[in-house]
Amino acid sequence: MYIKKRATPNKIFLTYVSTNSLDYARNQDSAHEYFNIDSSKEKLPFLTNSIDSIIMFDCLEHLSDPYFAITEAKRVCKKSGFFYISIPDEKQQEGYRGNNHAFIYPGLFYIDNFKRFLKQMYLKILIHSEIRNPFTPHKVYDGHEGATVLHTEEPLHHFFCL
Repeated sequence: MYIKKRATPNKIFLTYVSTNSLDYARNQDSAHEYFNIDSSKEKLPFLTNSIDSIIMFDCLEHLSDPYFAITEAKRVCKKSGFFYISIPDEKQQEGYRGNNHAFIYPGLFYIDNFKRFLKQMYLKILIHSEIRNPFTPHKVYDGHEGATVLHTEEPLHHFFCL
């Protein structure tokens, strides 16, 4: 919604594999159009070189084929466009921290691996920033069902790429 409010007159497109998440986004009116696709294996429904920017928040580590997803995103992104990609910190993968879906590529949590992945995909990293959010709760994995919810200052890593 933050981006949508500031992106006018441009359009915001939201793609996600979960219909529940898309329904929630529709109810929040967070985009102009919504597409239910699995970006690990389905082509994006946009023309080549037609999108100004691609934003991927904490998703690549969950995809069965992050290489396909980036390749497809690069196809639709304009030559003058940019990518804004975030990944959680490596500590957030330990015990899955109560997440509802698996980390298929947990190796992408490690900064050096992720930077290498971006370079392999021919994305130039312009900015890498580490953002700490003390108000992001997560479950501490201790091997028991009754994991407690804590607030941490574990970082999210954000990359601005061309």
